[in-house]
Amino acid sequence: MRPSVYQWRKFKDQLHFYIMLGVIPLTVITTYVNVTVGPAELTEIPDGYEPKHWEYYKSPISRFFAKYVIHDKRIDYEGFVCYMNEESEKMIMKKIERMVRDFMKYRADYKSWYYRPVDGYHIRFEREEWKYVRDYLTGQKDAVAEENFFTDGGDPK
Repeated sequence: MRPSVYQWRKFKDQLHFYIMLGVIPLTVITTYVNVTVGPAELTEIPDGYEPKHWEYYKSPISRFFAKYVIHDKRIDYEGFVCYMNEESEKMIMKKIERMVRDFMKYRADYKSWYYRPVDGYHIRFEREEWKYVRDYLTGQKDAVAEENFFTDGGDPK
């Protein structure tokens, strides 16, 4: 009696399949590109032309990856500098806010940003209404109070 070799054969079949599927086509493509296109050569850069970040690589495959896969280092750097600038501005604003809070706490003369201004219309309306109710309850019907409270001149009923 012999142990089964099924797992060994299955492993070899899958290994050969993935080698044929991946390694061989990549080798063929790499060889073809290196033979037909070849490595890049240094030339003079015309005036006013700024080379792209992928044009600095020698191999065409490296240029392909630099163009379509890898980010430009200058763009990443500028993004990082922008992020650091925003964080610096946030720190400055927080420092100023702390100073303002300390001054308001020390001097105790300002209502801070929690203060909500009140519209004077409602206060005047309530005052006139209270005058009317007070005069009505005390029995002193004042024509001026009625006129101020009832703008249309109607009866309070």
